[in-house]
Amino acid sequence: MSPAVEDELQVLAAIYCEEGEFVADSTSTPARLTFNFRPTEVNRAVKFTCCVSEDYPARVPTVQVLNPDLEGSVSRTLQSDLETFVRNSSLLGEPMLSVVVEWIKEFLVDFCKQREHEVRSEASAPTVTWLLTLDHMRSKSKYSNILKTWASDLCIRGMLVFYSKHIFMVLHGDETAVKQFICNQRTRNVDVDASGKPCKERMLRVLAQDECVRFSQSGFDIFNFESRAEVKETFYACGLASLFDKHLDDIL
Repeated sequence: MSPAVEDELQVLAAIYCEEGEFVADSTSTPARLTFNFRPTEVNRAVKFTCCVSEDYPARVPTVQVLNPDLEGSVSRTLQSDLETFVRNSSLLGEPMLSVVVEWIKEFLVDFCKQREHEVRSEASAPTVTWLLTLDHMRSKSKYSNILKTWASDLCIRGMLVFYSKHIFMVLHGDETAVKQFICNQRTRNVDVDASGKPCKERMLRVLAQDECVRFSQSGFDIFNFESRAEVKETFYACGLASLFDKHLDDIL
């Protein structure tokens, strides 16, 4: 390792002098610098390594995030963004370790702040129950399976009910997820048109939205009923008596 890099490591050791905050292994090739910060802006530590190759500073250090829950999400963009930052700042070829470390720290803190914000938003979102009706399904099996897959992916409970010429759907879950489910139907191919070509759902109608319903089903179920009594019995058994009485009783 060159004397210039040794000088940079001494500077880093002076800046990051808390116990366990900075560890340098200059005997390895490439040199491995490990950082463990506990920033006040977020409720967690951020950990990463910088590997300094022998041709540094002509090459940007390679970064590896050590937080297991962040590694996959961050690693896809962090290195490329860092290299862009170095080029735009004209740092390539110049001593840059202290600047690079601060940039990485700020990048990870911003990422963690955004994730914490998303978690708080999800936690505060109300649980809702929506009752919808569809006009028809030409490819019934395929369409139903798509809906069941989306419900699983979005952690939505509910049911799809076929009775006579009617198709009803109940969606129960986080309001954001329910809205995404409906957006999927309207923006993605879910059925086929009269000519057999894939098409989006254009005739979906929302009959009711309720934040207070307690839905007792554990998954997303598909029902094919032969009688009105079966529909009513199932809605009542699932805790949806008020939805049935207010919105379906006069339709069926």
